[in-house]
Amino acid sequence: MSLLPASTWRDNWRHLSVALRGALGGARQHAGVQLLDPYDPDKRPLILLHGLFSSPMIWARLAAAVQADDALRARFQVWQVLHHTNVPMIVARRRVQDYLDNTWRLLDPQHRHAARKGLVLVGHSFGGVVARLLCVDSGTRLWDAAFVSPPERVAGDRADIRSMQGSYIFNAYPGISHAIFLAAPHRGSPRANDLLGNLARRIVVIEAIGRLLANESLISAVVSYLQHR
Repeated sequence: MSLLPASTWRDNWRHLSVALRGALGGARQHAGVQLLDPYDPDKRPLILLHGLFSSPMIWARLAAAVQADDALRARFQVWQVLHHTNVPMIVARRRVQDYLDNTWRLLDPQHRHAARKGLVLVGHSFGGVVARLLCVDSGTRLWDAAFVSPPERVAGDRADIRSMQGSYIFNAYPGISHAIFLAAPHRGSPRANDLLGNLARRIVVIEAIGRLLANESLISAVVSYLQHR
């Protein structure tokens, strides 16, 4: 089984070990945004979000294809996000937002760089759903579904309530212009939690991810889309 271009058993083992730690919530100190090249204040970030039980290593072929295209390399810089997938979607979204905010605070604290505009998200599976949540305004719908009172009427520590508010009530992340979703279950799956669904997921998920993101037609389609954006 080959998950990566010209992969070795060490590549696959590294991918699986990172994916397993992410699925179990381990090694949190390594989570965050990873830049493949030195930051360029004028290039648009192409932000890649991996899926459940996965890691940024799945993007090796796509990143290589973008960097091999002179026109795309001149316009885009690849940012990979390592995030934990053992949390609810809204928590994952909040964490990715925090990772991006922390990156911008480090790279562009004065909010002056052109790179902040025209962000492109690419999300696979769980990462695709997180990417979609980064593109929308939630209003109070999520909060109202979870709580019977508005935030200002909830009793408790105000810092804790503000933290919950940040997860349940949010706006689209600034600067996003396009998003690409790959096999993202935006409507969920009715069989995901039954016995058959759990068994099938454990058997096929790793190989399916590898085949999907090593598919040359898919990579070409994403590259073609970026060339016109």
